Amino acid sequence: MVKEEKKSEKNAAVYANQLVTLADLEKCKDQMLEQLRIMLKPSSAAQTKQWLKSREVRKLLDISPGKLHQLRANRQLGYMRIGGGDLL
Repeated sequence: MVKEEKKSEKNAAVYANQLVTLADLEKCKDQMLEQLRIMLKPSSAAQTKQWLKSREVRKLLDISPGKLHQLRANRQLGYMRIGGGDLL
C-alpha cells in the first residue's frame, strides 16, 4: 500500500483548479526545512576557505577577469589585496 502511495505522489499532476490542503502545505514545509538543514549542515569532509584567489572565483562563477573587476569596482564583491594578489 505504501508503494502505491509513493507512485501516486510521483505521478500526481498539478492543475490550476486543484485545492491545496493544510496537509499539503505542512508536507511542503517539512520538505523545504529538510533541504535547508542539508544545505546548511557544515561539511566535515571539506574545510571551507575564508578567502579565495581571483582565478578560483572566476572558475567558480565562470566569469571573465573583466567581469570580476567590474564586480569588485561596483562593490558587489569584497576583496583584499595581499602581496600583489587579490583575495576575495
